[in-house]
Amino acid sequence: MTAREDEHGTPGSGDFGRLLNWHLLRGTRPRRTQSQVGKRWGTKEFAEAVGRTPRTVNNWLINTHLGPDTDSIERALFGDDPTHCAEWRVALRFAHHASASPVLDNKLIRPFFGVPPQIAGFTGRADKLAQLAAALAGASTGDAAAIPERVAVIGLPGIGKTSVATEYAHRSRHRYAGVWWCSAESRTSLVTNLSALARTLGVSTKIDSDIETAAKVALQYLGEHAAKWLLVYDNVAVPSDVVDLLPGPGPQLLITSRFSDWKGWTAEIQLDLMALHEAADFLQRRSGLVDQTGALRLAKILGRLPLALDHAAAICGHTQKSFSNFATEVSRLISRTPRGVAYPRSVAATFDLAIGDAVAREPLCDSLIAFLAYCAPERIPIALLRTNRGRAESEVLLALSELSLIRHDPFPDGMPAVTVHRLVQAVARARASKLGIAKRALDSLVAGLENLFPENGYSHPKSWPLCAKLVPHVLELVRFDRRLSASIHWGRVLSRAASYLHGRASYVEAHKMFERALKVRERSLGRNHEETAATLNDFGLLFRRRGDNAKARKLYERALKIRIRQSGPAHAKTAETLNNLAVVDWAEGQFARSVRRYRRVLTIKKRVLGGSHPDTARTMNNLAVALHDQGKLAEAEGWFRRSLSARKKRLGLKHPDTAETMNNLAYLLIDRKKLKEAESLLTRAVRIWLRTLGNDHPHTNSARTNLAQVYLMKQDTGRGLALARQAMKHSEVKLGSRHASTKRAAIIVLAALHGLGQKEEAELLRAKFDLDHI
Repeated sequence: MTAREDEHGTPGSGDFGRLLNWHLLRGTRPRRTQSQVGKRWGTKEFAEAVGRTPRTVNNWLINTHLGPDTDSIERALFGDDPTHCAEWRVALRFAHHASASPVLDNKLIRPFFGVPPQIAGFTGRADKLAQLAAALAGASTGDAAAIPERVAVIGLPGIGKTSVATEYAHRSRHRYAGVWWCSAESRTSLVTNLSALARTLGVSTKIDSDIETAAKVALQYLGEHAAKWLLVYDNVAVPSDVVDLLPGPGPQLLITSRFSDWKGWTAEIQLDLMALHEAADFLQRRSGLVDQTGALRLAKILGRLPLALDHAAAICGHTQKSFSNFATEVSRLISRTPRGVAYPRSVAATFDLAIGDAVAREPLCDSLIAFLAYCAPERIPIALLRTNRGRAESEVLLALSELSLIRHDPFPDGMPAVTVHRLVQAVARARASKLGIAKRALDSLVAGLENLFPENGYSHPKSWPLCAKLVPHVLELVRFDRRLSASIHWGRVLSRAASYLHGRASYVEAHKMFERALKVRERSLGRNHEETAATLNDFGLLFRRRGDNAKARKLYERALKIRIRQSGPAHAKTAETLNNLAVVDWAEGQFARSVRRYRRVLTIKKRVLGGSHPDTARTMNNLAVALHDQGKLAEAEGWFRRSLSARKKRLGLKHPDTAETMNNLAYLLIDRKKLKEAESLLTRAVRIWLRTLGNDHPHTNSARTNLAQVYLMKQDTGRGLALARQAMKHSEVKLGSRHASTKRAAIIVLAALHGLGQKEEAELLRAKFDLDHI
């Protein structure tokens, strides 16, 4: 068999076999750019290049016997540099994933992420489900301004918005290439779920540092491909919270929200109360009891609210209590519930009865539901419940689950978790306050988070999955910050969460968290405590990363005074802040002063930690950077190589800190015209940072910029231009157009454009980034 002609002539058409065939016909090869056509591949030649037989290649061309990945194919077509033809690499992986998907009952197994289980006995709402399907398909909803394929299901709390969305997702899953459910109560939860989608699609690294950008890349990718997906954003507060995360044409979007005006953003479907006969039918189906008269009476008392009906049915079904007796009890409670609360009184009464029944069975239910009430509602790790308790909570969880107060909802990686409806939480908080156990529940949750939240979230990607599971609960606790403002433990939780968000390049969220952590630590420990100094130091790191050296220096100098006073001038913590001040000196061009500080720090760290400790290796790296900028290239190279050796030994070849020294050493080797070794080091650094920090992290873009410079020096201008453009674009989004890293990438692009004779574009770029002095 020979490669087949593709009449479309583009790499985006067809499945994996057709896409591979297109590359073979056009002669895609490692030394060619996306605009350059090369020599056609023969089947035998390509088989040798990927280490397979011609028969295997022919099977690939018809989508049979596909391998587990595309690594060998990518190397043959695009080379070892992971940034070369990055878009084509992603397209190839996605096509391979789609074509290699396992088959069950002759249907593709499609992603079905985060969707709650179908509600037993779901009934009614047939008209709304039909209206929803028509609206998502683009049919008229009576709103001329609505955008097709986006629909908001709106209504009062407890009206059943999430239930309708859940039922639609289950009934319609066969229509979609995938269904992705996102909790959207907070922006962090939404972007975390969308970044997980990016990893599933293969358009993001396994552990991507920048979750905001990964989320937007996922949405862009869905819009560029023909496969139809359903995205669900559950419980969006207001449109402005998600305006930049609304997908374009392509995927269908289903939003649930209490906000009543989505005109201009989406089509709207207003949920009303269930019809009385539907409500009575639901009670009987859900509970297994048959009593039409009692069901009608209870449905009327509960105001036909689906959420109240669901819990009432669960209680009656579990306890075998008649509808009439339950109606009498709930009527009495409704009359006692104050008016003006943020949820329907029938819901409050129903939940109060459910919690009471659970406590009657297991007395610990009161304290556990109070604990859960202050968490974020979605996916509360069971491990968090157990970190501060003496025994497993299985019996208590079972009692709450049987009465529909919680739902077992494990994370995609299998980690056990439970979800609690936000209205259950509201009732439970009111109950906890009435019983006088609210403060104990808050303190217990803070203690659990302190025990479980990793301390190394800033620089250790392996800890990020656990941090990501815990951060939503920290953010939820911020709502109750006034009750925790003097808590030492709360300050530790905030500081760890802030460092994690900094490490994930979520700078705005990290800034807010650091501000709060600093206030709490100053209030609880005092302005001169070591833990206060630690937060000042870490907050300074964030300002330094964002290019605000003046604010970073101010925080570092305050931290240094505290640490000298508390620990002495030769302590490792003092050395840590001295090191950070030396970085600011270097950034401000005070190279001699920076070198003096680094030598002092290195002396302390060698004595306290040893010559090969990772912290010592970091200072060696930083000293070498400062020496490089002083023009002392030989001494700088020696320190870089010592740092690289120590980091390889203690951290390994694939650690992001090892990549840092590779990148810095390569930059020096560029100055020394040792381009071959520089290219090798930079290629490895880019690969490590792509895998560990993500596509848009500033470190990744730094290595891209350096590698682009190498390509330009080797007269590979087209390749250098493509890589520098990529670095410039990502750096501008992440750091802004005035940041030094963005301008350096822009300078490389400018040089490449001049080299290619593209003067008009070069002048536009010069004006945009204020490069008149170049």
